[in-house]
Amino acid sequence: MLKRVILIAADEGQKAAVEKMRENMGDRRVDIYYMDKARALNGMQFGIRHNARNSSGAVLAEEILTLGDCAKDRILFVTDSPSALHKLQERGRYVAAWLHENNQQEDLSGAIYAVADIGELDWQSLEKIYLRLAGKPWTVMETERCVIREMTVEDVEAFYRIYAEPSITYYMENLFPEMEAEIEYTKSYIEKIYGFYGYGLWSIVCKENKEVIGRAGLSWRAGFDMPELGFVIGVPYQRKGYAYEVCRAIVTYGQEELGFERIQALVREGNRASICLCRKLGFLREDRVEDKGVWYERYVLYKK
Repeated sequence: MLKRVILIAADEGQKAAVEKMRENMGDRRVDIYYMDKARALNGMQFGIRHNARNSSGAVLAEEILTLGDCAKDRILFVTDSPSALHKLQERGRYVAAWLHENNQQEDLSGAIYAVADIGELDWQSLEKIYLRLAGKPWTVMETERCVIREMTVEDVEAFYRIYAEPSITYYMENLFPEMEAEIEYTKSYIEKIYGFYGYGLWSIVCKENKEVIGRAGLSWRAGFDMPELGFVIGVPYQRKGYAYEVCRAIVTYGQEELGFERIQALVREGNRASICLCRKLGFLREDRVEDKGVWYERYVLYKK
């Protein structure tokens, strides 16, 4: 988890917004340094401001660049300076660009993530950026018995155990025959789907034993105009209420956090367990649709 944020500011005119950010962070650790633009970065000095843990005056830029060498994956840098951004990236630091009205002409295009309205930021937003840059999964939500988080490549082995049961793939598509192909697919999914949408299919982890017991989430099927609920629960955990518990939390998240007015579920004919679950969740049968040669009963949940 994120332990520390280091803000490197080139524009001292942003002090009010920076101070508001500090207030929003409460007792979280945020260190703030202001740059002297008149010097090249390698010899530049940073004056320390609003830093309760250190009031020693100015430090060299190189010292800042080496901060956290022993705990790199616990620190996120944020800067409005292109030179600081590039130097931090060269050192392999996790860094986000800070955009404001006075640096709109600066080239901060090298940043994967950027923040604006820094005075409105909260710790959770910065932690999500750090997790994405560090390649670590977001925990999306928790239910009474489960943690719902983003998939990782380490989860793939558990997926193969789950999908090895013939009843799992009777009504849904199987994984790739080779685990290496599934791992590559999962890597691409994490990068492109989570990175672009911020949601998708997630792993379900049982709190009691920390095992991955299935996956579920919201995604978009090509050719359809509403997101789709998808879910699979491993056989040992079926008929124990896990699917309902998890899917209820997910559709609530989709409606309240993602703003979806409609969510569909496509169920193959004869899949009575999924039909019963959809009805229990409040989905209504809409029609019968075809996708890639397969016919489905379409159930839709409307936001009240």
